[in-house]
Amino acid sequence: MYIYPCPEEDRIIEQHYPITVVQIGLSRIEEFTRFIFGVFARQIARRQGWEPTEADLNTLLEEEFRLAPHGVYNGFCLPDGSIIGGIRSIKWHPDVVFPSERIFGVNTVEMAKERKINLKRLWHSSQMGIDNETLRMSKHGKQVHRLVSRLMTLHSIRAMNDMGADYWIYESDPTVVRRLELLGIHSQTHTGLRD
Repeated sequence: MYIYPCPEEDRIIEQHYPITVVQIGLSRIEEFTRFIFGVFARQIARRQGWEPTEADLNTLLEEEFRLAPHGVYNGFCLPDGSIIGGIRSIKWHPDVVFPSERIFGVNTVEMAKERKINLKRLWHSSQMGIDNETLRMSKHGKQVHRLVSRLMTLHSIRAMNDMGADYWIYESDPTVVRRLELLGIHSQTHTGLRD
């Protein structure tokens, strides 16, 4: 079971050899953030020509340290403890600015009013990534990639359920949206985004 607020140290949630599902603690937020930044840097740089900088990483680290007390961080780890996949969910709080607000201009409070959503039961998920390069080089490969993909989807939902979330905002690619719809979780579009 996941706990909130974010614990100081990691908590093992489940084991699915060779993957251990972990609630990442505050003591590993920097490692988690560097992992996610690396995954995004490789994926986005390859597709869109983005050249990640140390300043980009520092901005992300600052944001994660601000958000971490309000978050649930899922880590999917290999037997050596290294993170191979991750996703982060943040509970709404008046002091929190969701990435969907900062990056895409979504007004969370207005959206909640329009849809009669209790802000105290609203969460935002992002920072979802799998390190495909490390998996390709490991002995686990494609089979573990499929396992981590399924576990990420299920555990992001499980964490939200454990936290009592009624609504969940996320930015995602169509593959994740289809996977969620297969599980009975239907999305709505908000100003061109799915929430």
